[in-house]
Amino acid sequence: MQLIQTNPRCRNNIGKVAVQRGPVVYCAEEVDNPVNLPAVTLSATARLTAKFEPKFAGGVVTLSGPARVLRDDNWDDQLYQGVGHMKTRPVKLKLVPYCVWGNRKVGKMRAWFELA
Repeated sequence: MQLIQTNPRCRNNIGKVAVQRGPVVYCAEEVDNPVNLPAVTLSATARLTAKFEPKFAGGVVTLSGPARVLRDDNWDDQLYQGVGHMKTRPVKLKLVPYCVWGNRKVGKMRAWFELA
């Protein structure tokens, strides 16, 4: 498993990383991760565990491990706050091969994450 980055000319992914295991790129689906996916961050040193799931999409390896998500419970109805108010909480993130996402439920998906 390794973190990969994109060419900085790809504006939407500047400063973000994706997870790759062998030739397979992984993503997070809302069905497995009931959090605000755009607010999830990964650590460069996070240890992800691989698990073969024979009943998922004919048999695939999923990855899971620690991540962080930005908390929104300290915002009330505010649109803006001063810098330094961003707080996170730990979450367990599950990643599936990008090539099989969207086969269970309709929901959000994310492949590129900011580093925590």
